[in-house]
Order: sequence, then C-alpha cells, then structure tokens
Amino acid sequence: MSGKKTNPTLASLKEAGDAALENSDFEAAQQLYTQALAIAPNNAELYKCLGRVYHDQGQLETAETFYVQALEKDHKYWTAHHNLGAIFEARQDLERAIEHYKKAALLNPDQILSYICLATSFNVLKQPILSNYYLQQAYALEPENYRILYSHAYMLQEKGDYESAIKLFQQMLINTPEKHLANVYYYLAYCNHQLSNNRIKAIEYYHCYLYWETQKSRKRWAYCQLAKLYQAEKQYMKAIDCCYHAAENLEEDADEFERLNEFASLFSYWTVTPLLSFGIKRLSEYAVAHPSSSLAHYFLAFCFNTSENYEKAIKHAQISIRLDPSHPRAYYQLAAAYHHIAFHGNGQYEDCIATLKKIIEIDPVDHYQIYERLASIYRRQGQHNKARLADRKAEKLKTLNTPTINHLTAPREGERT
Repeated sequence: MSGKKTNPTLASLKEAGDAALENSDFEAAQQLYTQALAIAPNNAELYKCLGRVYHDQGQLETAETFYVQALEKDHKYWTAHHNLGAIFEARQDLERAIEHYKKAALLNPDQILSYICLATSFNVLKQPILSNYYLQQAYALEPENYRILYSHAYMLQEKGDYESAIKLFQQMLINTPEKHLANVYYYLAYCNHQLSNNRIKAIEYYHCYLYWETQKSRKRWAYCQLAKLYQAEKQYMKAIDCCYHAAENLEEDADEFERLNEFASLFSYWTVTPLLSFGIKRLSEYAVAHPSSSLAHYFLAFCFNTSENYEKAIKHAQISIRLDPSHPRAYYQLAAAYHHIAFHGNGQYEDCIATLKKIIEIDPVDHYQIYERLASIYRRQGQHNKARLADRKAEKLKTLNTPTINHLTAPREGERT
C-alpha cells in the first residue's frame, strides 16, 4: 500500500457540508463549502449553500451577499431568488420579497415553496385575492403537502376563523415531520383555547405541544396557559403543578425579578384562594431565606393587596421601601393599600396622597393614572380646585401614552431551501 491520502472530491465536500449544515455545525459547513469552492469557483449552488450557513445563523447581510453571488454565476438559479425573498421578508420589506418569490416561481413553476411565501406575503399586505390565488397554485401541485396546510391554517387563525384552522391543523398531524409537530400542536392548543367551549381540547393539545417543544421560554409560556385553563376548570392542584413547571423552565440567566414574578403573577392575579395562598407561602419562604430582598417583600405586598389583607400589604411594602427606597414599585402597592383602607374604612386619604406624590417625585415619568387617582381622592375630600388641576394634568399626560400589547405567537419566516 502506498499510504497516500486521496484528495476530497467536490461531491464529497458538498455532501459533508450538507450534513454539517443539517446538524447546525455552521463552522464545519462553512469550511467544507469553502474548500469545495476552491475546486469549483463558478458553482452557483456552493454560493447558495454558504448563504444558507449564514442565513440560518441570522446573519442576513452576509447571506444576501452569497445569494447574490450565486445569481451572478447562474441568473436562472431559482433557489437563490427564493432565499433572497426570505431575507427581505425577514426585514419586512415585502415588496422586494414578493419580487424574488415571483422570479423563483417563474423559474421553477413546479415547486410549492415560493407560491406559499407569496400567499403569506400578500396575506400580510391584506390582499386576500392574490393571497388565495397563490395558495391555490400551491394546492394544485401538492394538495396534501403539510407546508401548504400549515400556511393556510395559519392565515385562517389570524383572521379569527379558529374552527376552520383547527380542521386543517388536525389534517396536518398525518404527514407532518416530527421536527415541525411542536408548531402544529401549538396552534391546535391556541385555537381551541380561543373557543370558550373547547378548554378540555386546549389542555390536551398544550400537553402534546410540551412533549415536542424544546425551548424553555415556550414551554414556560405553555405551562402558564395550562395553569389558567386548569384554574378555569377548578382543578387547582393541577394548576399549581403547572405553575411549578413554569418556574422550572425559566432561562438560567433569569434575574431575581423574573423568578419572583413567576410566583407572584401566576398566583396573585387570580382570585382563587388556594392558588393565592400558595403563592404567598412560597414568597414568604423566599423572603426568610433572602432577608435583603426588596423584591420579595414587594411581591408579598402585591399578593396581600390582591387578597384584600391591606395591613399586611402595608407592612411588606414598607419593608420593601426600606430595603430599596429608590424604586417606585413598592410605593404603588403601599398607595393601593392606603387607598383601600381609606375608601372602605376611615376616609383618611392623607397617607395615600403622600405616597402617590412620592411616586411622582422619585419616578418623574408620565403618570397620568396617578393624577387620575389624585383627582378622584380630592373630589371625595371636596377639594375641587385640586381635583381640576389633577384632571388637567392627567389629560395632558394621557395623550402621550400609547398602549402596548405583549403576546406570544410562534415565529414564522419565509421558507428557505
């Protein structure tokens, strides 16, 4: 035997690069494709593959450069056009995304991906006729393809047609690859959750979703949804169990506020006594173990206000303020407790007024709600001039505040190939 090493061939480098990319080993894939380019510098597919390496890592500018180079080598390379469309879609530049998706569809009219992306893009642009046209083009090619069904169902649930969406998502369970099942179960759970008479089905699908999902943040969200559903079904111990699992799925770098907020928000905003008491117990244990934690006492004040135990709310809010007098959050709980006592009992609002003014002093942002509360208190005391001044201030600040909605949805980007 000579012992000589054989040089890798273009095909072997390409094959190894594809395997590395499939396993998300981006460094190895980049090296292998680069070696292959040294053998075949005019190979458009290799430029496309390098684009995929960077695209899958979210490095869109570098990916775009490689896709453009692929088209310079082969201007009829439909996959490069399609992937450029996905980049522009990710940038929310739908006009340019559609331009590339259309070119990809013209160059290869027998593939469904570009038709699907055209359908979803026009759906975002609120052009239902064009959206449906391209959706039907995809159906005509592969009527049972899970990608088409998923996109169609996704658009239906966006419109609030949950029952139709559920039928399509259920149909998808037959032939969807395992790596995509988490998204399907997510939407089955979500759509059933939106229908008030489908809570039991929603619970079933959330559990299926949790089986397939791997990301901690999404699992935590699903456990929170399950806890709410079990609470609505009066299955309180199961709700508590889900709260535990939600806390366990916090990311490792979560700060103290996030960790304590799991106990407070999951238990305290519900008015169900078993859950609220359990949250207070866990927070109390934390406060004993961490005597310098201002946050623990803030959340205890929050819980006691929720349970209408205002004396204890005042006690823990004052401890929180003593431990950290610079943060306004505990003052809010203190003011709420003082207000409830005055409103339902002694009618003495001085402590509440002083605390509300303290919030404005240490946190000088647009507190229109505080001025509204002050105006209400002043009117109860017959101080109408002060009430009018507070009302004017509230109205002036209210115009500067824009409400925001925070909700979780499964992400979707343009299909790449």
